[in-house]
Amino acid sequence: MRRFFSFFITMLLLSSLFLCSCSEEQIDRGQELRPVMETCDSKLTLDFPGGTATFKQVADYMGRWAENAGLDVTKKADHYIVLTNPATRGMKKEPSVTMSVALDPSDLRGDGPQVSLGMASLLGPLQHGRLRLIVTEATDNLYPGAEELNPKYLKCDHFINLCQGGSDAIYTAGPMISTGTLTCSARKTAPEYGNAFRISIHIPDGIDPYVFDKEHSLPNPVNVIGDLLASAKSSGRLFEIASFSAKANGSYLPTDAKAVVVIDDNNVEAFQKRFDQSYEAFEKRFGQLEAASEEEEKDAKAEEAAAEPAPTFTYTMEPVEVPSRVLKQGASNNIISLMYTLQTGIQLQDEASGDLTAASYIRSLSTKGGKFRLELDMRSRDQGSMDEMTGNYLITSGLCDVDYENTEPRRIWTCQEDSSLAAWFIASVNEDAEDIDTTCMVSSECDLFYAAKDDLDIISYHFKKDHRPEVLDNLLAYMTSLSTNN
Repeated sequence: MRRFFSFFITMLLLSSLFLCSCSEEQIDRGQELRPVMETCDSKLTLDFPGGTATFKQVADYMGRWAENAGLDVTKKADHYIVLTNPATRGMKKEPSVTMSVALDPSDLRGDGPQVSLGMASLLGPLQHGRLRLIVTEATDNLYPGAEELNPKYLKCDHFINLCQGGSDAIYTAGPMISTGTLTCSARKTAPEYGNAFRISIHIPDGIDPYVFDKEHSLPNPVNVIGDLLASAKSSGRLFEIASFSAKANGSYLPTDAKAVVVIDDNNVEAFQKRFDQSYEAFEKRFGQLEAASEEEEKDAKAEEAAAEPAPTFTYTMEPVEVPSRVLKQGASNNIISLMYTLQTGIQLQDEASGDLTAASYIRSLSTKGGKFRLELDMRSRDQGSMDEMTGNYLITSGLCDVDYENTEPRRIWTCQEDSSLAAWFIASVNEDAEDIDTTCMVSSECDLFYAAKDDLDIISYHFKKDHRPEVLDNLLAYMTSLSTNN
């Protein structure tokens, strides 16, 4: 946050001035709109008592509400809706503000309150430039609405993403990202053994690898199979690798991985036992996830979720026809050595706060075309952490006799340099602003918005549910501050 340091003093003074000397009119406006937010909460509950709906049903409700409120329904699509409050008289040249909210229509009790906040905020102060609210569908860490959104609706002077969280905080940038690639020759030869098996694993789609809470994260399928092969090799089991693959799945964990191995006659039973142990550990992992969900969630939504089946996964070892070609022993050894040595997950972590500084995971793997290729997704808060992580992988590749290269690191999203939007909200919301790193490591719809329009002046405003009245007041105050008549 040092890039905003030059603005802190000014913005802190402005924030203090606002907090101490708001006009009575502005205070009344905030109080006036709070019942709107509460009414929207109630309406969503009454219209959808089960707490679930389709996105179209919610969008239809929002469209009717907007029309009754005199707002424009700019666009209503399958996975997103755009509502616009045109600039008031004489304010067309004032800066425009766009707000965004992600909604999982199957979790209205969880996401509905942030939608209601967005709707109330869209009504704005008594005088304002153009205001816009974009509501996008999101499910299980996937963002179909943000992916589908036409970039033309992102055109604005300032962009505020609204997101409920465990604390009130302003984030001004996503992480630095880079792709690391490890390669080596993977030439093939005729197999020496006569028992072939395909090991396959599948996990649910949309697993965010940067949620490192053990109670909500899943292991990477590539790591699971890699650990099995490394364990069998270290125990002296004789086998050959015919193929090993996993496809990239957007910016998340690969949902599928598979390997075909050819095993010596005398080692089939022992290898099967190794697989059974690996399967039991993985099955237990899914069971713990389900139990944690039942224990932690207290409300009605959790009761419904507890009645649903556990997340589906498959992990199998089944016989197949012996392939005509397998990897040469040198390539096989390199791959197993790499899977044993390669460290993914948390790379660096702040000892005091526990916040992630650098992390990585395997995106894809292939042994096709006579070449082994493994791609890593890497994230860090800053260039120094990225350099340190890259250096570690360079050492690992040398130890395992594979080549390594990485792409130039870049921010996945960020506000504009010296952003007055970021400085204003940091001064108003974040405590000890000079010492806070406002980089958000987890994935969000902000990643996709910035990819569609990379000059966005964007921040992500995280808030506690019961702090929404204060958030509403903050948003109204910022909109008011933009007026040259103020």
